[in-house]
Amino acid sequence: MDEEVSITVVGLSALPAESQEAVREVLTRRAKELIEEAGRLEAAANPDSRKPMITPFMINHADMFKQLGYAKPRMSKKARNWMLSSLLATAILGYFTNNMNKPWGAIGFAICALAALVTFSKGTE
Repeated sequence: MDEEVSITVVGLSALPAESQEAVREVLTRRAKELIEEAGRLEAAANPDSRKPMITPFMINHADMFKQLGYAKPRMSKKARNWMLSSLLATAILGYFTNNMNKPWGAIGFAICALAALVTFSKGTE
């Protein structure tokens, strides 16, 4: 069940309507992430699966973790697949490295190096 929270942000009314909406979206997303992280902390502190008890301490802790970057969001499936492709290209690159003295080894090395670079770049976007 979604709840509405009213907060006052100084200077928000001076922004254009699109900017105000962007601020609302960021704050909503940030609140959702904060509650998810507090839930994770609560699950670690209270392994009992009965009614969870998220305390103000856990909310503050989750906020600190988010600010410091300890709680990274999960990698998307698309990014994960790009990174796995990069790993595969790097593994195949090793095979071609052992055969650099042959023309097909040098060509395979160049192709795999380029593929590894491109897939890694796509995975970190």
